Amino acid sequence: MPARSRALGPRGRKLWSQLHAGGKVFDPLADLLAEEACRIADRLEQLDAILTGRSAEWITFREVDDGGREVQVVVDGALAEARQQATALKGLIAQLEKARPPAEPEKPKASATNDIQRRRAERLAARPGS
Repeated sequence: MPARSRALGPRGRKLWSQLHAGGKVFDPLADLLAEEACRIADRLEQLDAILTGRSAEWITFREVDDGGREVQVVVDGALAEARQQATALKGLIAQLEKARPPAEPEKPKASATNDIQRRRAERLAARPGS
């Protein structure tokens, strides 16, 4: 599995592992896309924490300026940002699926019909005078 950025959070690391499971390999450009998809997954986790109230980080910041006035900065639009990030992640995952090298085709499994045909051919070949 290719090395990944150490800056990834838990959700990003999990996605990285899933994208590269089973020794799946991408070309270097697709690997950059995979890393960006992992960063987006981490951002979505942070936005979800804000939207569900598990984190108040980045929602409201209050400060009193030199004149004694309170300045309040509210970050809203987290839901809209989460939707945009989810759309971006979906697009990156689709690109990565296209960039993935084709899997080796599985060998066809022997069917009962193939087995009967094989045994018949063996019997015919074993007959004297054939």
